[in-house]
Amino acid sequence: MKQLKDKILKYLKNACPSKKDLQINEFCNITNGWETEIFSFTIVFQENGNEKHEGLILRMYLGNFAENKAVKEYKSMKKLFEAKYPVPEPLLVEKDSSILGKPFMMMGKIDGENMGKRFLIALETSDQEIIDSKIIPKFCELFINLHDLDWESVSDEKIKHVYSNPYSFIVNHLSNFEKKLDYFNKGELKPIIKWLTDRIINVPCHKMSVIHQDFHPHNILITKNEEHYVIDWSSCSIGDFRIDLGWTLLLTYAFTSKEIRDKILSTYENQSGEKIKEIEFFEVLAICRRLFDISISFSQGAEELGMRKEAVEKMKESGFHIKKVYSLLQEKTGISIKGIENLLIEISE
Repeated sequence: MKQLKDKILKYLKNACPSKKDLQINEFCNITNGWETEIFSFTIVFQENGNEKHEGLILRMYLGNFAENKAVKEYKSMKKLFEAKYPVPEPLLVEKDSSILGKPFMMMGKIDGENMGKRFLIALETSDQEIIDSKIIPKFCELFINLHDLDWESVSDEKIKHVYSNPYSFIVNHLSNFEKKLDYFNKGELKPIIKWLTDRIINVPCHKMSVIHQDFHPHNILITKNEEHYVIDWSSCSIGDFRIDLGWTLLLTYAFTSKEIRDKILSTYENQSGEKIKEIEFFEVLAICRRLFDISISFSQGAEELGMRKEAVEKMKESGFHIKKVYSLLQEKTGISIKGIENLLIEISE
């Protein structure tokens, strides 16, 4: 830790020459996710004769495409910040792994409580009023506001005219997913792609949006003034907003209950004033993504997908959610996958 801290200090002194007598305090590892290593610290420096303190967050990226992920997240957050969407302010990005050992990004620190913690406490104490009147409404408000952003102002210039056909996005998305299955030799999941492909005609995309792709309460911070900030934008993209919603509903179902899943969907629909069509399709797509991530992590290592190696142990600890995801696949599609069934046996032993 001290070696890393010293490297960060050296880097910041070179990158921020106007910050005189710069020092780092309160340096600590706050990693709790699957994909990145995260550190929190405070820099103390002199500026215009005054001592200033600034909280920072460092995210270090893993895997074969770490450089691309770092730059992508930085650019996404920068555009979201400029669009006044509540994200921490991105400050700098560095692709050069020789500096700290991995590509990294730094951003402003948000001092706040995790919404996921509030959510879990409310679930454990059966405080349904807090869940129904405060947590879920605010969660859906942030989600809808993201999907209602002008996606063209946040997107890469080169993709602005790709999706004029309402079926282009989902056709391309499934095609790319199938190529990924081929690359990782996961053909056992192709029956799910076939099930989805057979139903493409039912899911034209009439609304492209900025999508987070891992939107859940643990990725929302709440300050003491009840300001909310959304974090973890490493998978941010442009697509059909139902992909985002389907993933969130699947995670909610798998880790909590169908009742909470239904409440989020109904609140989203009520607040947006729109009935979500064919959401089952996008939940099955989310199931395919989840089973793919899990299968690769166990067979080839979580690092292959740019996750920390500890992610596999986290998956084992919450093996119940894998069983629920697989059971939901069978319920919705009738598809059985021998490799997943063997994996469930392995986890339960």
